[in-house]
Amino acid sequence: MKRIFILTASLFLVSNGLIGQWQKKFSVSGFGGYEHNIFLSPSTLIREGEQVIRQDLLTSGFYEGISFGGDFEKKFEGGRWKLGFQTSAANFHTTPDADRLTLSLKSSYRKRYAKGKYFEIAPSFARRSQQGINESDGVLRTTFSYTRFNLPVHLDYYLGNKTWFKTESGYTFKAYDQNDLGEKVSYHAAYTGFGYSKKWEKDKVTSKLTFSGNLEYRYYTDLEVEDEEEEEEVEGEEENEVVARPNNPIGFIAEERQWFFYRANLEYNVKNSGTKFDYTLGLYYVGRGDSEQRFGYGEISPGVSINYRAKGFSLTASTRYSMRKFRTLEVGENDELLRYNYLRSSFRVNVPLSKGKTWFIKGNLIDRKSSRTDISSTAFRGYFNNSIETGITIRF
Repeated sequence: MKRIFILTASLFLVSNGLIGQWQKKFSVSGFGGYEHNIFLSPSTLIREGEQVIRQDLLTSGFYEGISFGGDFEKKFEGGRWKLGFQTSAANFHTTPDADRLTLSLKSSYRKRYAKGKYFEIAPSFARRSQQGINESDGVLRTTFSYTRFNLPVHLDYYLGNKTWFKTESGYTFKAYDQNDLGEKVSYHAAYTGFGYSKKWEKDKVTSKLTFSGNLEYRYYTDLEVEDEEEEEEVEGEEENEVVARPNNPIGFIAEERQWFFYRANLEYNVKNSGTKFDYTLGLYYVGRGDSEQRFGYGEISPGVSINYRAKGFSLTASTRYSMRKFRTLEVGENDELLRYNYLRSSFRVNVPLSKGKTWFIKGNLIDRKSSRTDISSTAFRGYFNNSIETGITIRF
């Protein structure tokens, strides 16, 4: 925590002193809230023939925190520079293991190099620090703490008549912290994608149709504890159950995996300038293939989002229902394919208080249903997570 606060103070002083000719905007927020099931655990579990009580499975708690950020922009002929940072800290009263620190750095250089043609490069860095293991993933036992670097390059083309064709290619590196079982996961990724959008305007209504697609290749390296007894445990374990490993590893073995993601999205947005209201209807598809030919899936998700803004007041809300089916991974006594059904919803309300001050309240909900009903394992189970947060933001 001390390092992040020192870095934040340094970013503020350096940016305020060295970027004197840039447009600068800062914001600071104080907030408090409650999160249910922080580590995404299932609600029931049988261990050694006895049922684990709900209080021992789910970690929930109240928290308060503070965030601080800055955005900087400098325009020049045919383009602009953007820089920004955001940091936050949340302290949980009854569950200190859930204390959360985040830091993000971003930048963007955009230039029009010909009529209707634009180039942009936008590297970013993110760091999240929070104890605990993500219990929702039965394939990769990742921590909630990670470091991520992303380097996208955009080439955008204005085709005329309110029509755009945009491309994106880039590289991502993400490394999760080592957990207390001595496991560490990281991956390198290369991706490319495109987006095509068209607008229509009639009276006060603007309609926009967007189709986009994306391909991503990830190369994972999983470092696991090297344990002489592990081989026997793996032979005797039930499907995908987590193998217990010592807290003080004597060595590591590396496991490599390759995953391929392909995505396709279709969105239709309608904005009415007379009512300050707009909504988006979307249909989203994501597929995953893997070199092991075991954990691939297809997922389709219809969704809707709404926005309303007027005189400083704003309301945003979205909901999406996802249906994911694994292609070869079987669970249960009947060897049925694993299925997930997700419901994801969120909202945020901003209410102006006085010049530069805003009160906000926001909430998130994730409800995952799983076709795996075996309560003797945590792997590939369903879970329910929700949070609500409120606070005040000051901009200067």
